[in-house]
Order: sequence, then C-alpha cells, then structure tokens
Amino acid sequence: MRTLTVLLVSLALLTMACITNTSGTHDSTQSPQSYQYTCDFLIYNVQGKFQNKMRIEATHTRGLPGDMMRWNQASIAFGTSLDGEFTPPMKQPYMENFAYPATQSKNMLTGDFYKGFPATPIGFMMRGIVVDVHTFDIMIPFIDNLELNKTFRCISNTMNMDLFEHQGNQNLKNLDLTWTGNSQMNGKSCSVIYFQSSVDSVSITVPGANYDSSTIWWGNIWVTPGDKQIEYATIYEHTVIVPPDSEAKIKDVQSIYRTLTLKKMNK
Repeated sequence: MRTLTVLLVSLALLTMACITNTSGTHDSTQSPQSYQYTCDFLIYNVQGKFQNKMRIEATHTRGLPGDMMRWNQASIAFGTSLDGEFTPPMKQPYMENFAYPATQSKNMLTGDFYKGFPATPIGFMMRGIVVDVHTFDIMIPFIDNLELNKTFRCISNTMNMDLFEHQGNQNLKNLDLTWTGNSQMNGKSCSVIYFQSSVDSVSITVPGANYDSSTIWWGNIWVTPGDKQIEYATIYEHTVIVPPDSEAKIKDVQSIYRTLTLKKMNK
C-alpha cells in the first residue's frame, strides 16, 4: 500500500515540471542562501475519506562557490491519521550533498541529471522536489513585467512535454502571475507574487500500468524587488489521480492535497 501511495503521489510532483522548459535565472553574485523545503501530502478518496499522508523535507542551498546548488538532509515520513504524528523520517542518503551548477538546472527533466538516485517510487519523488524549487526561479524573470493587481500570463497555449526520460507527460495550458502588493519577510521589503495554473492533465507510465490525472496549483512568492531573492514561497495543489481500471473501481481514485513551503533559514 505504501509503495502504491508513493507512486500515485509522484504524479503530483510532475505538475510543475513543464514550465522548466522556460529558461529561469539565478543571481550568482549573491552570498549562499539556505532554505528549508517542506511538502505535506494529504490523500483522500473521491468521497472525501482520509486515507494517509506523507511529508518530504530537505535543505536547499544556493549561491555556493562556482554558483553551485546543493541538497542535504532529505527525508520522507508517512502517517495514517489526519491529526496523528508522522512516522520517524526515512533519510535519503543519495541526496546528501547532491550538487550541480545553477546553469545545469535546465537539465533537471533528464535521467542523467539524477545520477545515484534509485529507480524506485521514492527516488522518483525526490527528483520532484528539485523541480519544485526551480519552478520558483523560472517565474522570477517575469516580475519586471508585472503591474499591481493586473494578471500577467507568463505561459500561454498548451505545452506538451515528455518528463523524466518517458516516465511522464505534462500538458500545461496557462500560468498566470499577479503582483498583489508589498510586504515584509525576514526583515526585508518584498513584492508578493501570486501565481496560478490552469487545470492541466498529467500522466505517468510504469511497467504494466498507466496513471492519468488532472491538477491545478497556485501559491505565492515573497521576493526582494532589487536583487530578486526569494525570502519565502508556497505552493498549494489539488490533484485527482485515476489508476488503471478505475471505471470498475471508482473507490481507487485518489484526491491529493499538497502544501509546500520554502523558508529561508539564514536571515
């Protein structure tokens, strides 16, 4: 059951990947910045009955010498009670000191990028957290196009993309950004950018099975207007996953709610 759940939730992690086809930017002149990545999944059936939950945590550092980015302390934990504790986190040692130049993040959808990652459902999910973080980077260059409370469509028309060496397919229609105002975060003045996708389709193929889903995701980024450093960011997502033969087993359809936070650790 746990393996099936991880496989199904890994579909949700694909939903940001299509926009990585757009070139993002990262300011390599900044000093190292570390972030705490936390992502919670709540999994329900289509009748709204809670089934289980999952939490992924990791530390992401950028701005290292040579414009390197690095991951540490990655773990995954599970739970069977909505209000109960998670199991002790399972460390993912292959992600300890996983590093790459910022300029190579454009290759994150290829299998060669993740050398040393296991070919398992959890290993596939850990690829997804890398995509999550760089999704924010790809939105940052569009900030200069924004006007207060006016929606800007940074991606339009359908983008259909092969993901992770034929392990998935993403169909992204639109992505909208809105500068909603200014705020303070970590003692710094920030622009608050709201983003929202269209309702999109995503699928994944594994030996002997095909999983289809629909998804919508949204969130906010707190970014300093001058050097465009991320101070805090969130993603919220709702994904409906349809397993094989679901017409005969509607109870097996999964409804997944995902909450992600990226919190700067050094002020």
